[in-house]
Amino acid sequence: MGTPGGKTAGALLALGLAVGCRVPPPTVAQGLNYGFNSPEQALASFRTAFQGNLLDEEFRCFSIVWKDKNVGSINYYSEARDELMRRVPKLRWALHRAEDPEVIARWDQDALLQCRIPGPLWFKDRYLVFRMHREGFWKGWTEASPDKPTEGNTMPDPIAANVLEYVEHDDRFRLNVDEFSYWTDDTAPEAITALQGGWQWKIQDLNVYDEPISPEQFEEPVRLAVPARPSVRR
Repeated sequence: MGTPGGKTAGALLALGLAVGCRVPPPTVAQGLNYGFNSPEQALASFRTAFQGNLLDEEFRCFSIVWKDKNVGSINYYSEARDELMRRVPKLRWALHRAEDPEVIARWDQDALLQCRIPGPLWFKDRYLVFRMHREGFWKGWTEASPDKPTEGNTMPDPIAANVLEYVEHDDRFRLNVDEFSYWTDDTAPEAITALQGGWQWKIQDLNVYDEPISPEQFEEPVRLAVPARPSVRR
């Protein structure tokens, strides 16, 4: 039978572990770095959102394919999040503890990032692997709401969706104002004050592994190359 002192020590140890596992809120620096311009920045943004329990922002970090497969809309994201946390126990703490990601493979529209999670969270080191995908986006401002985007959406390819047009003699892309007007219930083009569009990196999938993986374990996705720089027009 254990001694009272032993029970007290065990309780204090348990309390210490509980306090030590508390995830702090995101810092100002993390918030300022929020964005999706690279695979690394997109992953950092997801970690920031998850750390702050900001469900709307977490949802933004996932690709169209992931959303269509797992949730469909933000209304069902909390259920998909619960399933994700069942699949990857202690995910929130793991994301906080994770080391900076290593890019183990990168293609035109896809990338694989790997983060080591130091033990003893799962009793030994484990590895979170993220499949990242680059997809199109657009957003616009109108006279009715000049300080924030009035409308916005994502799409697999902004060129195929006729949001972006390539101007060959200028070697640049421009946004299609008429297309924006059509997508926003026929907003008058003269009421549009600013448009932004291009590509962003989002999370396609994530898994946890007992050992680090290598690029050879994944086949290169077969996709058409698209430009890396977003286009902005005002």
